[in-house]
Amino acid sequence: MAEIDPVAALEKAQNLVDLPGARDYFHDKPPNNLEEVLHVVQRLAAANVPSCLVGVGALRYYGAARASNEWDVCVPDDKLESARCLFDASAVQEGHQTSGDVKSSNGTNLEADNESAALDPKRIYEVAKPPPSIDGSLRHTYPCFHLQGFSFYFVLVPSSGSLIDPSSPEGIELTKKGVPYPKITPMARSLIIQGQWSDLCDLIDGVNLDVDWGLENFNFDELLAESVELAHKRNEVLARLGHQGRMHVQDLERRWRLEASDEAKEKRIDEIKKGRYVTKWRPKKSPQDDPVKRYNRDKI
Repeated sequence: MAEIDPVAALEKAQNLVDLPGARDYFHDKPPNNLEEVLHVVQRLAAANVPSCLVGVGALRYYGAARASNEWDVCVPDDKLESARCLFDASAVQEGHQTSGDVKSSNGTNLEADNESAALDPKRIYEVAKPPPSIDGSLRHTYPCFHLQGFSFYFVLVPSSGSLIDPSSPEGIELTKKGVPYPKITPMARSLIIQGQWSDLCDLIDGVNLDVDWGLENFNFDELLAESVELAHKRNEVLARLGHQGRMHVQDLERRWRLEASDEAKEKRIDEIKKGRYVTKWRPKKSPQDDPVKRYNRDKI
């Protein structure tokens, strides 16, 4: 697996001309998010780079009403540089862009023409300033791109940064249009190990997970060992970057029992929704099945 140097990546990003604000949403046109996300996935697939959506996009897929024009696209570590070259205009001009059969991570054909997916002249991407740093995260060190003329941004996240393997057919599922997402178990696992409790709570509330579900699907002692190892490696990098924020390890089983409890789910419901919602995101009158099946799977 290729080594990723986040320090070098951050230094490169900081040399870019400052954008007019964190994200210039006001001067760009609103994008068709489904169309643009699908194009990114197809362009990666055309170069034999498996991918899936993580972050806020994946939380929305599981029923959390989160909003963002910035998307996290996960790729394998050893494909990160290839993926970057597909969207970096300077890399494309140098002839680094490649193509191949348009396949999803589980081998399913995606609905796109290979040439138009990989070399669409109407879509020009530019390297963008990374998002702000978050305590315990290296997201701000990863390649970030902007679709010229549209308020559409995406971050290329390596597997080591999301703890999701987009090349695993067992861990990825597709929408009807072919947008890949992590299945719920690896999704929850990644958030628990990284201690991303706010996102985990949104996942719990989106699908209405309970304490027993976690106890049945995870060995929390093993997750804790992985979390300790990850925190050690990630905090070393954050120290090199000069960031004060660190990834902190907690008693994962205790925290899961707390956040997935009926009391915690009830407490997270907004006052205006009390009595009408079973969780922060799920109305009581809605069918209590998987929101992925209940909602339009391609409404992102």
